[in-house]
Amino acid sequence: MTMPDEHDIRLDDFFDAARAEAPVPSAALLGRVLADAGAEQAAWPVQGAVVAPARGGVLAAILGLLGGWPAVAGMASAAVAGLWIGVAAPDTVTGLAGFSSATTATATADSASYELGDLLPGLDLIGEGS
Repeated sequence: MTMPDEHDIRLDDFFDAARAEAPVPSAALLGRVLADAGAEQAAWPVQGAVVAPARGGVLAAILGLLGGWPAVAGMASAAVAGLWIGVAAPDTVTGLAGFSSATTATATADSASYELGDLLPGLDLIGEGS
């Protein structure tokens, strides 16, 4: 541990004396500060009342929750694509899933149809846990 320097000890006496007396500004100084503040405040322009923007209805609230028009446009296009694929499914999709309506019932051993385990290889791992 180091010994305090004698110079620091003498300074501590001055700092203690300064802390003991709280400085109080004069009334003239406070008057000048308030006069300057009043002059500066009068120079600023007066703003009119701020009008709140008109609130939207229920549709605007829903759009805000979903992320706005870009997000809704993306969801709408995904819904249309899903509906289109579901209604007018190409043969590849129905062939892979084995869902062709008339040919599945009369499928032969040579036709390519897949079981659920072929489409979801991890399905057998799910059943082993229990």
